Amino acid sequence: MLEPFSEARVAVVDGNRNFQQLLRGMLRQIGFRHVEVFGDPAAAMTHVVEVAVDLIFVDLVMPGRNGVEWVREARRRADLANPEMGMVMMTGHAVRSVLEPAVAAGIDAFLVKPIAPDTLLRHARRVLSSRAPYVPGPDGYWGPDSRELRRRLRALDVGLGRRVRSRLPPTPVAPAPSVPLPRALPGLDVEIADRRRYHADLAFLD
Repeated sequence: MLEPFSEARVAVVDGNRNFQQLLRGMLRQIGFRHVEVFGDPAAAMTHVVEVAVDLIFVDLVMPGRNGVEWVREARRRADLANPEMGMVMMTGHAVRSVLEPAVAAGIDAFLVKPIAPDTLLRHARRVLSSRAPYVPGPDGYWGPDSRELRRRLRALDVGLGRRVRSRLPPTPVAPAPSVPLPRALPGLDVEIADRRRYHADLAFLD
């Protein structure tokens, strides 16, 4: 990894200790020198208030609260040490019903477990160098401008719902919110892993 990204301060918030260590090892392997891991969301919030973190990876499922709630609070706090902190959501659930609330909360990217080192590096570099512009919003929000992306998500949901209905008998069926996302989504760095590449014991899914 080229400077200045190797000197970026990185944090990981995940309730699974095995995955904490796995991700910390991967981040150090790809060149990050300053990596902190947290299993407690409250401790992680205290950390980003006290330390100017450049990039944080937040799991969707955590003890006491979910990652979307954590991101929503962080994006509306006036006391973050680095208001421009990049936020990446991690989850094993690659569905629109998870992605849309995460986007509205203020994520910069969305990683689907299991995560390969090359995918991690690509997402980290993009968030640190070429993410969407930050804008103010309701309730003190400061984060990515997600209005266009949310419009695309709504259009995507309609299209996926139509494809699902086309495979069913001609009975009116509402679009399912858990329809899997495509492997790429315009406007947000989303990558769906090819799970056939991974042994089940190494997946660390939620």
